[in-house]
Amino acid sequence: MSVHSKFTTFRDAMIAGMIERDAEVNMVLTALLCREHAILVSGPGEAKSMLLDSLMAWANAPKFDLLLNKFTTPEETTGPVSLVGLKSDEYRRVTEGMLPEASLAFLDEIFKASSAILNTTLKILNERRFRNGKDTMDCPLLLCVAASNEWPAPQDGLGALFDRFMFRKTVKPITNEASLRRLCFGNVGVTITETITLQEITHAIQLAGAMQWSPDAEDALLECIKQVRTEGIRLGSRRIRKSVNAAAAYAWLEGASEVEPDHLEILQHCLWEDPEHEKVAAKVVAGIANPANAVVMSLLSECEQTADAIDFTQIASVTVAIKRLTEIQSQLRTTKGSKAPAALQYVTDKIKEIKLRMI
Repeated sequence: MSVHSKFTTFRDAMIAGMIERDAEVNMVLTALLCREHAILVSGPGEAKSMLLDSLMAWANAPKFDLLLNKFTTPEETTGPVSLVGLKSDEYRRVTEGMLPEASLAFLDEIFKASSAILNTTLKILNERRFRNGKDTMDCPLLLCVAASNEWPAPQDGLGALFDRFMFRKTVKPITNEASLRRLCFGNVGVTITETITLQEITHAIQLAGAMQWSPDAEDALLECIKQVRTEGIRLGSRRIRKSVNAAAAYAWLEGASEVEPDHLEILQHCLWEDPEHEKVAAKVVAGIANPANAVVMSLLSECEQTADAIDFTQIASVTVAIKRLTEIQSQLRTTKGSKAPAALQYVTDKIKEIKLRMI
């Protein structure tokens, strides 16, 4: 089996085994393919750990995972102090099995770690280097996925750490009726039938990095950057340059022969700095990378606004809302975006839910 087939098979298993986590799966695998880091933010119990546990089980490579808090010590991340080293008047750590020697890492509640740990982690994440005693060792880290229950506030002083995560995403709770039904009464869980070696992952990274860009994709990326900046979103030069590799990695994951404009959709998780701009960036990127899906997302947003505005004590309010949702339903039936079928099902379930509530 080719290395691309292994990625595709694993991605399909992840998407099939998890509920409404397609975007998160694509984001994490893309991050792996371009040797960048990703962070997932949500309340507890939204399958962040399930996703990462599955990735760790699939990849046959050195791993490290840890739940961090303000009492976590450096020994728990970079290893205990070497007693042999102390006898030689040298202060160094035994790093075997710890973060400096991991190819894949999962750091849960990363923003709650102490400054001593964060300072060391910064260098490992960005430079892949760790100062151990008198020596500086190279770290083989390919991907670090972090999780948190909340985004860091500007006053927390975590901007440098936050910037090390090229991919960022808010994980939303499951709301679709069909998905909730499956969550309650269906089968949930990822079944992994095969693993992938570190050498195969490295080969996939090389293939993804060699992807060529179509002229249309180049123009689309420049337009994305321009429009994002117009929205008041600051983008550093490093983030812009890395977005090129991110789009190429996603194109390879999708099995494309070159990067096309629709592959830029993955950049909605990259082209912003402030969490308040996440939705703005997603709208801008979708409108350029995949206009049809941008229409779908706009209709979904209107669906949510319409449903939220219903006054169930007034029959007229419900009637007007159902009429508008039915119109949205009709529009989605004629929309060609790849997200249209799922959106159509969502709106259909929403109409049914409103009618049942009235009954």
